[in-house]
Amino acid sequence: MTELDICNLVLEQLNLNPIEDFQDGSNEARYISKQYPLKRDALLSEFPWSFASHYASVLELPEETPIPPYSYVYQMPVDALSF
Repeated sequence: MTELDICNLVLEQLNLNPIEDFQDGSNEARYISKQYPLKRDALLSEFPWSFASHYASVLELPEETPIPPYSYVYQMPVDALSF
C-alpha cells in the first residue's frame, strides 16, 4: 500500500474525492499533502515501531554542561521523531 493509497482511503472516509497524486492541484491534494506527513510523524513517534527504527551517530556537545547524573551532552539528530 502506497502513501497515495492510504491518503485516498482517508479521503474516502471523509466523503472527499480521491487524488491522482499529491500535486494534482485539487483542494483534496492540497489538504492531504499538508496533513499526511504531520499525522504520519506523530503516529510513528508515539510507539517504538520496529519497522520505523533507525540508529544514527550523534555529535557530542563539549561546550554544554551536562546535567547530573549525566557526563555528556549530545545533539539530537534533526530528523529524529523521538529518542
